[in-house]
Amino acid sequence: MLSTLRTFLPLARKVHERSKLDVLNHCCIENGYIRMTDLETTVRTPIPDDGSYTIPIQVLYQILKTKPETLSIEALPHPEQIRIRYDDNQVTCPSFDPEEYPALDVVDYQWIGNWSPAILQTLKEQCQYTSSDELKPALNGIWFRQNGTLETCATDGHMLQYQPSLISEDIQDAEIESTGILPTKTVKILARFAKAPVEVYAGESSLKFVLADDIEVFVTLINERFPDFKSLLDFGDRSSVTVQREALLSAVQSAKPFANKTTHQGVVEIAETAVQLSVEDPETNLAFETEIPLEETNSGQSQRIGLNLHYFEKLLKPMGPATIRWHYRSGISASLFTDPNQNGESPIGLLMPIRLEEE
Repeated sequence: MLSTLRTFLPLARKVHERSKLDVLNHCCIENGYIRMTDLETTVRTPIPDDGSYTIPIQVLYQILKTKPETLSIEALPHPEQIRIRYDDNQVTCPSFDPEEYPALDVVDYQWIGNWSPAILQTLKEQCQYTSSDELKPALNGIWFRQNGTLETCATDGHMLQYQPSLISEDIQDAEIESTGILPTKTVKILARFAKAPVEVYAGESSLKFVLADDIEVFVTLINERFPDFKSLLDFGDRSSVTVQREALLSAVQSAKPFANKTTHQGVVEIAETAVQLSVEDPETNLAFETEIPLEETNSGQSQRIGLNLHYFEKLLKPMGPATIRWHYRSGISASLFTDPNQNGESPIGLLMPIRLEEE
């Protein structure tokens, strides 16, 4: 039992969120399994214990922190208590009847493929583009579709990243279509604990992931409509320039402290040989200017665009390529950012503009 608890507890603690409903602060042991849930994500694994009871997760954590060599649990005659013996110690603590614990839904799952640790790490990095606004639940996760390939998208409404294909040598694809919005919390848990390809199974409104050591992670997909982002990813009629990502990021970070603290507005002017970035804050009477040289002469149109520097920095930081291609159309349309050395399969970043007064 000890080895199972040591494997299970780190995942259970990541799932656990302190709740006013005390039963949700417990792990449940029932029918040969131990499980932990926050009602959205559940982690479960087999355990060599035929008992039926719950145990406070904080008590379990404090006991295992002492690295005991022995451990046993018994239900007391009083139906709301258990006694845990470990080494020369014992703890008596409250327990619930497992019938009071949230049940795990019976779902007909179908295997849709294996996701490698590299894919899960990519999804974790994509979480940076999601929103934490509880009033926008559709933006609190990563949209995915798997159907011969795995494509994903994350957005907070201001910026966006689209991954057209995450197929790798490690993925096995069952070619069964599955689509939905995966909560960021679950993505981060999987990316942290998956050390080998993870088996993925799809239900009508949930996914099941099977990790090593027979650990199962069940997640309810976010039941909201994701924005129609593909209509924004239109490259037609766009001019484009190539810039060094680090140089552009450094310029944005230098300009940001001088921008208005509410709007974070900066203005870029894409010219023939450089991108000029300026900031003016009438409230503080501050102004800032800098210039980022282009990698090649701009053969497209010159353009003036207002951008939120906070979101611009957030978009540029996780981008991988040393140089990026900036695709633009007008001062009121979204800017697109791609890797100029890849075509079709590379991630696409999107940043919405701030409408300037003269636009």
